[in-house]
Amino acid sequence: MNLESAPIVPMPKRLRPLLAWVQQASSAADIGTDHGYIPIALALAGGCSPIVATDLRPGPLEAARANAAEYEVERRIAFRLGDGLTVLGKREVEAVVVAGMGETNIAGMLQTDRDIAAELDWLILQPMDNARELRSAIRELDWALDEEKVVCDRGKFYQCLLVNPRKRFCIPESLDAFTEDEVLTFGPMLLRDNGMEFRQMVAAKHQHWCRVLHQMECFGSQRSLEQAASVRATVDSLE
Repeated sequence: MNLESAPIVPMPKRLRPLLAWVQQASSAADIGTDHGYIPIALALAGGCSPIVATDLRPGPLEAARANAAEYEVERRIAFRLGDGLTVLGKREVEAVVVAGMGETNIAGMLQTDRDIAAELDWLILQPMDNARELRSAIRELDWALDEEKVVCDRGKFYQCLLVNPRKRFCIPESLDAFTEDEVLTFGPMLLRDNGMEFRQMVAAKHQHWCRVLHQMECFGSQRSLEQAASVRATVDSLE
């Protein structure tokens, strides 16, 4: 697919790494498509078929269809109303993108629809919040994390995960100095690569948890002090 020569779709910065990954596939689905940016970009570039756009709610799905019509690619995209991966057949597509949901919802989807997910070549995931619970689910499913990225969009950091269900989960030997909890919290590939945006994200999290810790210790109840001890461990791991 030639995304560089395709007409420009107004793509939020946080979605650009996902688009770069999904273009490796010859067929793809965007689960919870919302505005339909990724399916539209794939349809404009050509070379990807089928392209499936799904959403749980009729409103966003119709909005995505209307956006696709503006670019005259609505007939190249299959729009489906439904929950999770259940709207897909086994091996119908090579790659699935899931963005714009909380990590708990994404993890639950992978576990509930694991039979469909296990047949994919790639799962391209971007939770709206943290990613520890999602990584824990991926480890339990024994699927590999091929790559991870951090992107900052409008002052918020997003973690992007490229999951390969056909390979087994493993933690690089170079991360032996980190605890399992730290690896799941910050990401094995992010810790290994230690890129600039990852370091910026860690610094932002450190500042956040320092403020939370101060508030909890000032509150003074026994329960808040016990919770503060747990938070302090998180803060110390970010030093």
